[in-house]
Amino acid sequence: MKNFERLLSEGRLSFYGYSYSELPKEIIDSDTRKAEIFFKRKGQRIYLKKEILWNYYSGFKDTSWSAQDIIFFDQDSVKSLCIGFPSKSKYIAISLKYPRYYFFIILGLIRRLLLRSISIKGIIKLNNTSKYNRWLLIKPNELSTNSLNISNKIGISGLLEFLKEKKVRYLVPRFYEELPNLEKSQGDLDLIVDGEDKNIVIDFLMNNPGDIPIDVYTDNGTDFHGMSYLPPKMAKTSLMRRIPGPGGSFIPTKKDELDSIIYHALYHKGYLSRIKSETSINQKNDEDNKYTLAINRLSRDLGLNVGDTLEELDHYMATEGWRPAIDTLAKIAQWNEWVRDYHMKINFEYVPLYILILKEGLRGSKKEELLLEKCFEEGLKLIDEEELHPDIKKIAITELRGGIWNDSLDDPKDVINFYPYKIMIFWDTYGRKHEGIAKVKEKIRQLVDTQKTSLVHSTDSYIESLDYIKVCMPDRFSFYEDPQLLYKNFSKFSIKNKNFKQRINDVISFSKKPIISILPGSRKQEIKKILNKIVDVCIFFPEFQFVIAGVK
Repeated sequence: MKNFERLLSEGRLSFYGYSYSELPKEIIDSDTRKAEIFFKRKGQRIYLKKEILWNYYSGFKDTSWSAQDIIFFDQDSVKSLCIGFPSKSKYIAISLKYPRYYFFIILGLIRRLLLRSISIKGIIKLNNTSKYNRWLLIKPNELSTNSLNISNKIGISGLLEFLKEKKVRYLVPRFYEELPNLEKSQGDLDLIVDGEDKNIVIDFLMNNPGDIPIDVYTDNGTDFHGMSYLPPKMAKTSLMRRIPGPGGSFIPTKKDELDSIIYHALYHKGYLSRIKSETSINQKNDEDNKYTLAINRLSRDLGLNVGDTLEELDHYMATEGWRPAIDTLAKIAQWNEWVRDYHMKINFEYVPLYILILKEGLRGSKKEELLLEKCFEEGLKLIDEEELHPDIKKIAITELRGGIWNDSLDDPKDVINFYPYKIMIFWDTYGRKHEGIAKVKEKIRQLVDTQKTSLVHSTDSYIESLDYIKVCMPDRFSFYEDPQLLYKNFSKFSIKNKNFKQRINDVISFSKKPIISILPGSRKQEIKKILNKIVDVCIFFPEFQFVIAGVK
C-alpha cells in the first residue's frame, strides 16, 4: 500500500464522476494539476467546488484508454469495470458509495478475476472530509507500456546526460523551456525516440525506476493506443531536423514543434485540449490553456495563420498534409470525442463500395485465388483491381493505416511481407453496411491468415474507400467519387433479396465442387472460370433469376 500512497500524492490521477465537493487532501497538499477530473454530460451530478477545473467525457469506453497511475471511478462510471477497463493504469479505486451500482461492480470484478487481469488490494478511505468515503482498491496485472519512471537520484539531468552519452536519437516535442526542470503544468516528460534506439532508453528507465514519469514514443511504433504517436513521416523528419535545446536536450524546429503540438491537441486531446470548438456548445474551454498559448506563440513567430478553433486547426493540418486518413481517424475516434463529433458524424452518402488491400505475403500464392472465391460466395462483385506501381506503393505505405504496417507482428522485421501490393474494389451486391461487411471480412481473413496480423486490409465505408482509391488509383478517383455515376454503372449488380442470393451461393457450392473434382488438373481452372461466368449471368440478369430461384 505504500506505493499507492506515494502515487496518490505524487502520481498522475484521473477521477470519473467524482461525487464529493473536495479532492482528497493528499492531492491538494501536492499539486491538483496532476489530477484530471471528468464528468459525463448527462447522468452524473457535480458537487465539486467551482474553482476546481474538470472536463467532459462521453462514456464508459473512453476510460479504457487512460494510463494514469490511479483511476477513480464514482457514480455510474463504476460500470467501466464491465466496459472500458483501463488496464494500463497502476491502481483503480471503485467507489462503494452507491449500492445501486453494486451489481455492475460485482459483475465486473467476476469478469476481471476470471480473466486474471486484476488483484484486489482491499478497501481504502480518502481524506476528503466525507463519512461516505469507502473505495475498493484493485491493481491491474502489469502490461507492457511506454509510460515509465526514473529515479529522483538520476533525475531529468541524468537522463539527458545518458541519452547524450549513448548518442540516442530523440527529441522532447514540447514544453521543454524549463529543462532539466519540468514545467508544473506538465508533470512528466515525453520523448520521441528513433525506433532503433528505443530499447536503450527503455532498459535504462527499467533499471532506474523512481517517481518522475517518462513517456517514451518511437517514430514508427504502435505505442499510442495501438498506433504511432505521430505520423511516422512527421516523427522521422522532426528527428532529422532536431536542434539543441535547454538542459542539454534536443528539441524540434519551430515549424515541427508547431505542427506536432497542433497534431497532439487535435488528435490526442480533442476537447480535452480546452481549445474552443465549433461543434460543441458544452465544451469546457480555456482561452489561456497551454496548447493555445504555445500555438499562438509559434504561429506568430513563423508568420502563419493556423486558426483559433479545433476545426480551423484541423483545416491547417489538412493543408500541411498532416490530417490523418479516414481509417486512422476512425481509430482515433475510439478515444477522442471531438474526432467522433467532427469527422465521424458527417452524413456521407451510402455507397456499397469496399476496398481490399492485399499484402505482399499473398503475392503469387493460391490464397489469393481462395480469397476471390470467398468474396464471390459472400456477394462481393470485383469491379476493379490494380497492382501498385512502386512509386504508388511508397506513398501507400506512408499514408495508409497511419503509416503503421508492423502492428502485432512477432518480428517487426517481417513487415515487408505486410506492405500493400494490390488494391481490389468490390461492389457489395447485398448492400451491407458496417456490421454486415465486418463479418464478411472476418471470414476472408480466417481463410488466408495464420497469425494475428492480417494479410488483407479492408475499408469499412465508402468514404474510407475513397481515401484508398485516391492514394492507390489516383487516375480513377474522379470516377469513384461520384456516387450517381457508381450507381448508374453498378446498381445492376445489387440484389435486394439476400435469401435469394444465398440460395444461389448454396447451388454454386453444391454443384461446382463435385464437377471440378472429377476433372483433370489442367482443365480445372478453365472450367472454374466458365462456371463462375455462368453464375454471373444468372445472378446479374433478371430474366434468369426465376430459373435459379426454383432450385434447392
